[in-house]
Amino acid sequence: MNAANLWEAFARADLDPDAPALGDLSRRAAVGRVTELAERLRAQGVRPAETVGLQGPNQPEWVLGLLALTAVGACPLLLPADSPPAETRRLLRTAGARRTLVTDPGEAHGAVLRPHDGGTDDGSTGAGTGAVDADPGPSAPDPGTVVLVSSGSTGTPKLVARSPRSVLDEGVRYHHAGLARREDRVLLPLPLSHAYALGWLAGALVAGAHVDPVPPRAVGSVHSRLREGATVLVTVPGLARVLARRRALTDDAPFPALRRVMAGA
Repeated sequence: MNAANLWEAFARADLDPDAPALGDLSRRAAVGRVTELAERLRAQGVRPAETVGLQGPNQPEWVLGLLALTAVGACPLLLPADSPPAETRRLLRTAGARRTLVTDPGEAHGAVLRPHDGGTDDGSTGAGTGAVDADPGPSAPDPGTVVLVSSGSTGTPKLVARSPRSVLDEGVRYHHAGLARREDRVLLPLPLSHAYALGWLAGALVAGAHVDPVPPRAVGSVHSRLREGATVLVTVPGLARVLARRRALTDDAPFPALRRVMAGA
């Protein structure tokens, strides 16, 4: 693996450009979309090592946004899609991010770069005291560093920096362990901003697998994709139980190609 980051792993020349790669997109189409978005980001002044928020629903557009930010050397701050506005502002201030790439399938280009309004937790604008009280974020990140938000289970969520090499190496481990293979269709109905999801996404991208992200609560869509031939399902225990009950109630035949189910936290 000569790639330096996830974008290079996704776009490498040894992968079939006409094979399904991301949702309904072929690799050729997805690479074209990422290249166009990266060019727009550069034109809008996004520079290497700049921290930029990334927020949006579980859709292919989110993955395209992550790859485009990586392609320009920016540092994506993976914001939870359901994060309250005040918490999102705090995380942006903590990370030193001035803008957010908001992904939306309804947008003409699939994503829009929005400036951080500088609001404080009480809804006012300006620096405010919130920035003083915020936890220190990663300092002087290297280009391509991915910034994750911790779960906050033991207190206020904090930021965790992952180098592009560590993310890529995690993907290589998933691939070498046989968890994600080139012939797989990996179904990801879990929040893509989480560390668990990022590891699986990296594994699928490194493997050259077909990545299919769907919203976590879209049970019907997940069920349909499993019947259409998804081979790997990565989910959380709650959704796994719902899918099992649904199959029992509908008396469905076994999913035709499913070879692995991973239910993590």
